[in-house]
Amino acid sequence: MPNPSLPEELIQEILLRLPVKSLVRFKCVCKSWLSLISDPKFAKSHYDLASEPTYRFLFISTSDSQVQSIDIEASLIDHDSPVLSTHVLPHPVSAWSISNSRIYGSCRGFLLLNYRQRDLLVWNPSTGAFKPIPYPHSNSLYGFWYDASTDDYLVLFMKIPYAPDWKTDIDIFSLKTNSWDQIEGFKFPYWITRARTEAGLLLNGALHWLVYSCDYDCVIIAFDLIGRSLFEIPLPYGIHTEDIEGVHLRVMGDCLCLCNPNSSDRAMAEIWMMKEYKVHSSWTKSFVLPTDNIPRNFFLPMCFTKSEGLFGSNCSGSLVKFNSEGVLTEHAACRSKSFKLDLLEFAVYRESLLSLPGDFGESSEDGQQ
Repeated sequence: MPNPSLPEELIQEILLRLPVKSLVRFKCVCKSWLSLISDPKFAKSHYDLASEPTYRFLFISTSDSQVQSIDIEASLIDHDSPVLSTHVLPHPVSAWSISNSRIYGSCRGFLLLNYRQRDLLVWNPSTGAFKPIPYPHSNSLYGFWYDASTDDYLVLFMKIPYAPDWKTDIDIFSLKTNSWDQIEGFKFPYWITRARTEAGLLLNGALHWLVYSCDYDCVIIAFDLIGRSLFEIPLPYGIHTEDIEGVHLRVMGDCLCLCNPNSSDRAMAEIWMMKEYKVHSSWTKSFVLPTDNIPRNFFLPMCFTKSEGLFGSNCSGSLVKFNSEGVLTEHAACRSKSFKLDLLEFAVYRESLLSLPGDFGESSEDGQQ
């Protein structure tokens, strides 16, 4: 039982400084702690005040109804230790083949999850809370973000056109109002392949995707969330468009990044960074990483670590880390024998207690095992 001599204000200040994983467990201590930790105001204060938030890498197992995650800062050598957490998927997802599930975005601790072609939900892996949302059509580009001005979470659907006029409509769904807003008649002379990611990457108030233009050149397109306009960002001259199927778009270190996990010499991975947003001359080849000691000679980065190293995977069962100097420091096979990672089956997310507007279901008592 908590010490009754401690003032409630002091207890709250102590709890606000604890990690999410501990707070989820501490809901069981007593009713007053359950009420406090479950309070949306407490969750928001905890998110805003965190001095060292925990970021986790989540990946989908293809043979069961679970996903696993690991702390980005944890040692990969100890990957069989409790730092590797198992999360139970929400019931609507667990009833279907997990191999068909895809992750379409990450925002403030929530994941946008597609679990059977035309069904979507927003899910917090830290708490187990989830909320289904409508899904208007397939073959779309997607976006997921938080609008602080309205305290709302929004989901964007941009249907890929096939008509000769190359026009599309953009649908935006508000989780706060459960309503749609449509922007009609956007000129959209672009197309994607199945190998390209469909989830938009948020940076500088815009969502970004890597697509093909109608004349088969590859380009980054971005949708300005405030101005509701679409614009292009050209690729660096050092990236060859004929090799673009192997190149992946990332946001790392508050920069747009293009990652070639297996360059032409077959033993190096390259990372280009746009050091100044929308300034083409600022594209810089920032990392050239040796991959000869990694299985498959392949490294796909996911994010920077706190020490400015790189965390990623070889996309075939191993997690990999490089330090800030580009030296391989760790790689280890994932514990799950069914580990499978491709463009749509992973996410990097920040642990949070935040909740979404509206009613929630719970996939488990605490979201983790």
